[in-house]
Amino acid sequence: MPRPTVVLILSVVLTSLVSAQNQPASNSRAVAYAARAVAALTGGATISDVTLTGSVTWNGSDTGTATLKALGTGESRIDLALTSGTRTEIRDAQTGASQGKWVTPNNSSGSFAWHNCQTDAVWYFPALGSLAAGQGVVLSYVGQESRNGVRVQHIQSHVYQNYQTISGVAVPMHIQRYQQGNGVVDLALSGASFNNGLQFSTFTIS
Repeated sequence: MPRPTVVLILSVVLTSLVSAQNQPASNSRAVAYAARAVAALTGGATISDVTLTGSVTWNGSDTGTATLKALGTGESRIDLALTSGTRTEIRDAQTGASQGKWVTPNNSSGSFAWHNCQTDAVWYFPALGSLAAGQGVVLSYVGQESRNGVRVQHIQSHVYQNYQTISGVAVPMHIQRYQQGNGVVDLALSGASFNNGLQFSTFTIS
């Protein structure tokens, strides 16, 4: 029996600028809806890590294959084997402070700007993204709205498509990411595996 489509629209406030005692509280209704969404996505299973594979289009024209890994809500690694070469992006929160590093096909590299490390590290897998309400995430409830003809609870704004159930977990097999209205990443996944025992060393930024 196919699992009902999960439509998620989430408003997230990331609060790394304030201390834990001053951090605003998440809305209880938003937390409840987020928990229900994660349960629907995972079938109630606990997911500690994920590895996704598929094809990718980068910046509209550079194509290739993609491997995306995540450990918990703070560690992520994206490796793209593109026509132009290999591109890698890593997010690392092992020290308690989020860091990011990129490596381009010409082997230049650099660190993510601080504000770019305050977004979802695992933006490509909703069950380990902001819905999981990791450290520094505050969930707000906006209300109901109609989206693509479906009534949804408005709790952000990533759209994931073509969910398929793999090992009991609903995985969005088509993921698109935009920046300022422009398509940056278009992923068509072909496989997913969970709880593989990924190590923190995979995500360490030196």
